[in-house]
Amino acid sequence: MIAEYFAGVAVAIGPEGSGLEDRSSQVDVERAAEGEKPGGSITASTYVQGVIVEVDAEDGVVAVQGPERTLALKAGDDVDLADLEVGQTVEALFVESFSVSVEAAPEVSGALTMKMTAAALGVGVQWGDAVLTMYDGTEHEFKVTGLSLLDVGVTTIEAEGDVYRLAKNNNRPC
Repeated sequence: MIAEYFAGVAVAIGPEGSGLEDRSSQVDVERAAEGEKPGGSITASTYVQGVIVEVDAEDGVVAVQGPERTLALKAGDDVDLADLEVGQTVEALFVESFSVSVEAAPEVSGALTMKMTAAALGVGVQWGDAVLTMYDGTEHEFKVTGLSLLDVGVTTIEAEGDVYRLAKNNNRPC
């Protein structure tokens, strides 16, 4: 099985009465429909109201005292803090989301082993050998070469791993 997930966080802040409260304090849970691949998501929105206790326009930071703690919030570079004042009431909406999907693992086509060496003094070269061993036991050897700039040193790299989803091309011999 292969599981993929996404996690996200968003914060919106506005003056008192901006309407953020209308989208707040809710939890939404969804799951994949019956017969689909497993998956689901959960989103939680939390609304708070606070008072600005400090505005640092030079560093783009606003400190807001909420019901439980004071938060220092870094504004984006494109946000103008000139209209904010200490003592002003603001609303904030904090949204967290998480989703996950699961699918069957793809069929393994084979395995790859590789050994490379790189040497450089300003201009570098890399060379190495690799072997692709297919699931039926056949082996395909190949060479790996490359060129780099502004490198210094000698390095040896060894790598191995599975190869997935190779398709047979009947128009070309392997």
